[in-house]
Amino acid sequence: MEKIIQQFQLDNPVLLPEAIKVGIINQSFCLKAAEQGGKSYFLQRINHNIFQDVEGLQNNIERVSSHIRQLLTEAGETDVERKVLRVVPTKDGKLYYKTPEGDYWRVYVLIENALSYERIDAHSAYLAGQAFGNFQCQLSTINCQLIETIPDFHNLEFRIQQLHEALEKDAAGRK
Repeated sequence: MEKIIQQFQLDNPVLLPEAIKVGIINQSFCLKAAEQGGKSYFLQRINHNIFQDVEGLQNNIERVSSHIRQLLTEAGETDVERKVLRVVPTKDGKLYYKTPEGDYWRVYVLIENALSYERIDAHSAYLAGQAFGNFQCQLSTINCQLIETIPDFHNLEFRIQQLHEALEKDAAGRK
């Protein structure tokens, strides 16, 4: 793991990686700063069986993050670094590192004290919906081509159609 960490342009030394048990697709680790005041990082092994175009995926993330960072900065937002991802490039300038074994890794600056929820209540769902709507609004002004990483994954019309079909079937009896 140390060899992987050394591939990235980290601003300061970090401690040994700590596994983070979030999500079901990628394997995630926290790289805490070795010294007080240093940056901590979020290290992730990308599941390239699901995300088969890792370079396209990472380019999308960088383009979207840069666009949103610019919008927030122009709008005079405070604490922009807490509101948008910052990708950490490798020492050779790539947005990911591929090991000789074929594993893909990426690093972000850790957004300190961020929370992740396994279950949410109605109010949290409402706030998530607002955040998603805001994200969609921000993306409406992006001026670049993004690739489709997973067919129809971000296709809202398709997702709404799936919702209506699921409601119609009510397979779990919770309609």
